[in-house]
Amino acid sequence: MAEAIVLSAVEKLENLLVIEEGVSKHRKTAKQEKEELVVVVEGLRDDLRGMLSLFTNNSTKESGDYISRVTEIAHDVDVAIDNYILQDTQPKSAFFKFFKPSSGQVMNTFHGMRICLQVLWSEFSRSEEAGPTSRRIPPAVEVEVGVVEGMKEDVELVLRKAIFLEESAQGLATSCIVGMGGVGKTTLAQMLYTHERVASEFEIRAWVYVSTEFTSKQVLKELILQFGVNYDEVDAHEPSRLRDMVFQHLHTRRYFIILDHVWRDQDLDFVFTAFPHNEKASRLLVTSRIRDIIGHAQYIHERRTLDHIQSWRLFLKTVFGEYNKCPNHLVEIGRKIVTRCDGLPLAIMEAGGKLSVKEQSESEWASFLESMDLSSTSEILELSYHKMRSPIMKSCFLHVGSFMEGTTIRVQKLVQLWTAGGILDVSRGKEKSKTDEEIGIFFIAELINECIFEVKGRSKTDYRVKYCYINRNLHRLAVAKATEEIRFEVRKSDDLTSKKSRHCVICCSRDKFNYRRDHDKHLISLVFRGGGSLDRLSWLSRLKLLKILDFEASTVVGEVGKA
Repeated sequence: MAEAIVLSAVEKLENLLVIEEGVSKHRKTAKQEKEELVVVVEGLRDDLRGMLSLFTNNSTKESGDYISRVTEIAHDVDVAIDNYILQDTQPKSAFFKFFKPSSGQVMNTFHGMRICLQVLWSEFSRSEEAGPTSRRIPPAVEVEVGVVEGMKEDVELVLRKAIFLEESAQGLATSCIVGMGGVGKTTLAQMLYTHERVASEFEIRAWVYVSTEFTSKQVLKELILQFGVNYDEVDAHEPSRLRDMVFQHLHTRRYFIILDHVWRDQDLDFVFTAFPHNEKASRLLVTSRIRDIIGHAQYIHERRTLDHIQSWRLFLKTVFGEYNKCPNHLVEIGRKIVTRCDGLPLAIMEAGGKLSVKEQSESEWASFLESMDLSSTSEILELSYHKMRSPIMKSCFLHVGSFMEGTTIRVQKLVQLWTAGGILDVSRGKEKSKTDEEIGIFFIAELINECIFEVKGRSKTDYRVKYCYINRNLHRLAVAKATEEIRFEVRKSDDLTSKKSRHCVICCSRDKFNYRRDHDKHLISLVFRGGGSLDRLSWLSRLKLLKILDFEASTVVGEVGKA
């Protein structure tokens, strides 16, 4: 049934293309508007086709949930086209609550649907439970994500330094694309994979999405399946036999292999033995959130977040379908939303996709900004937390929530906070010869290596990291996980609710603040952020368990802990 609904939507989109071609001959329609509508309609059609082929090959409960969501979008496509053609009343679907049929508006609506499908694909493809054969990329979906600002420059750079590099024309060259989750690593890899020159110069191309539960056997089996071998012929073979099959298939050919979304704990060394170092100038490209995932990589390309201009352009394109269109009354609040997305393409596109189907009113957008629910982005980023190498590293990450969102963090102060909180004591047994500072610096380096921290400043004398930065989306994840796991609380200065928190950050926004509470006896850490003047702090003497007290930029009036 779901397949029939999606196929019906695809067929209607194809019919719409025919209708538009005929109608445009008899009405004064701007050429550019017609061309843009055709592109969007064709893209949505191809996206639905890609999703259909993906989901019909899965039978798990999780895939069934996604089928339902795609089917709902297909229903909305059906309704939208009917209303556009018949110029009928607004459909009942919440998707089109404020929809009034016109070529420009239906184009924006279809574009919003494409964003929703892209978010669905991102969720599904990164799911730990999905089967290995579901990992092939639907090109139409990923290429649309690839139009983000600055991506073309990345493509040219990687082509020059990793794929068609002159100094290593012969043999196998291995390169990596690294960066935080949602920054566009897979998108960049997809643009390289489908690049005209890559497609024409490599005899064999293959792509394997390496999920968190993939084994070396599954990676090799997926490669062989993409080479055209029947599934039943390879399913029963042992890993060593599969490796030999891959080697034999590749050793006389020039090949381009992409291993997407690789994690540290996967046995890649065995898989790499399947790739022959022939004289055909073959290439292996790995994408990962871990910078040193491949020790022998000839080139590592770090995919960074977008700047303010690029972020705004992507946001406008996602919401309105155009780079330079935004109602004046939404510009200020729109920029605030983009700021909180902090240059992360996935977050910008999720926010834009949700706003594209909302009423274009200041109150509606303000409500969105207040809650800023980017659940799909958070789920994808959360995988980085779960894949951290040790409980200590996770604890270090959770306590980053004590700092203000969007601010540069002084490494020395962060290590002091970890030390005072006893986080590093667990490592003391294994590293008795090292100081707390040395252990703390080690975990700073680990968080940088896993693309959690970004280096913002180094010492001129010994080149050690002095300042670092955590993306706002990762910061919100740290706060959310800390709230769940260590009774962490971010409290406004006038919030007098009690949650028996162990760690509390108070955001002071007033010039003078009197904080009188006698029931925070469980607190281990108390941090004041935002400045302001603090008075009457005698109650602090009753916090017997307190280990960390940080006033940061606040002004303290009177003595701490005395009446």
